[in-house]
Amino acid sequence: METLNFENTPGILTLPNEILSKIIYEALRPGVQISKSQVAVRLAPVCRRFYDIVIWHLYSHCYIKLQRYWNVDHLGYIVKFRGFGDDIQTGYKIASKRFENYNTHGKHVKILTIRREIKYIGNVDFSYFNLMFQDDGRQLFSQPFTAAFPNLKTITLNDRVDDPLPAECILGSLENILTTLPSLKNLNLHLHIAHSNSQALKKFVESQKYLDEQSPPPATAARLQAVNIDLSVGTQIFRDLGIGNWLLSALPPLLQPSFATITSFAFAVTGRPDPRNLYTDPISTASHKSTSLNPLNRRFHFSNLRCLKFPMRGNNFATLTEFLSSESFENVDEVEIRDAAPVSRQELMSLLTTRFPRLKTINIMKLDVLWKGVNWHLIRDLKQEIYTLKTVTAYTKSSREQIEKDLGPEFMKSMKKLVYERSEFQVTATPWRAVFRF
Repeated sequence: METLNFENTPGILTLPNEILSKIIYEALRPGVQISKSQVAVRLAPVCRRFYDIVIWHLYSHCYIKLQRYWNVDHLGYIVKFRGFGDDIQTGYKIASKRFENYNTHGKHVKILTIRREIKYIGNVDFSYFNLMFQDDGRQLFSQPFTAAFPNLKTITLNDRVDDPLPAECILGSLENILTTLPSLKNLNLHLHIAHSNSQALKKFVESQKYLDEQSPPPATAARLQAVNIDLSVGTQIFRDLGIGNWLLSALPPLLQPSFATITSFAFAVTGRPDPRNLYTDPISTASHKSTSLNPLNRRFHFSNLRCLKFPMRGNNFATLTEFLSSESFENVDEVEIRDAAPVSRQELMSLLTTRFPRLKTINIMKLDVLWKGVNWHLIRDLKQEIYTLKTVTAYTKSSREQIEKDLGPEFMKSMKKLVYERSEFQVTATPWRAVFRF
């Protein structure tokens, strides 16, 4: 990239937007061994009409790292942009600013990812959800913070909670996000609850009143289009405290204003016991004495859901069907099976044919993990059983020759096209991407 001299290449201005956009992307993409700010300066004189493209690659994706150091009480914020590297060894110019000085580029941010960075000794941990009601964390999801991102489209929250928090900490934070970021379209929630104790039980018992009285956000709340819920909870916590049950059943009211606008939903729950093994929820009070896996009896009702993504491991799909209304499946035309557990072909076929009456597209991310030595008759069976099916995409390690041999020449002729190419998962056990079009 150092050899390119944009200032002395007037012909570059005559290139179509699509080509020049790719050149700019290559100049600014992560991994280029050069200061991104220097590249931006060199591009500016010849790419003024592509200013928005440059801004997008430099500032559109922002990471906020919450840092706390050993023996230091206050919480620190460091803001980093995707368009700038932060690896000192490669000579990147670190573009990090203190939280208080961030307003300069907030209007350009479309994607915001919040992560934690622990830099102190000992077993003490912190959660930004827990800090919401403390002096240092109060501003994190408050109006001054969200006002710095007027054009934000996507927010990703990654957090690990060692002791489950009161419901109002987690749900209150999410409610603030949805009510103060009206332009938000995509919400990704990754929450890991590691272990619990008697104090955690007390917190959740005390917060039950909040859950019972929970109401939907106001009409001015964000209208989301895509939601990704990834909840990982220790099995013992699910069984003893029912915390995962309460959290899942408390989320639908928060998303209710978006029930008609959400078209894509990803759902993964790890650690949930088999829903068929009923147990009595020990945190239930007099008003909730019955055995229940969905204590508040609340479900997601997505009337325009088109794409559903889920893993088959554990009891994830059983949990999904418990918290997603049956009507939500009716308009789904694309399914992505992300992480396959050892389920039988018959189980998978039954699931797809009975739950999705309008299915057109199936994506199976790890087919060889689903069935070792996979027989590609599966594709033929899918087409025969699902008459609406148009496309099946499978990520696999099988060769094209093996696929064609299993399917047979007659079925191959009946297809419109078979695309066989390198996948983006080349370092995994599924380096190939096979797309079957009917």
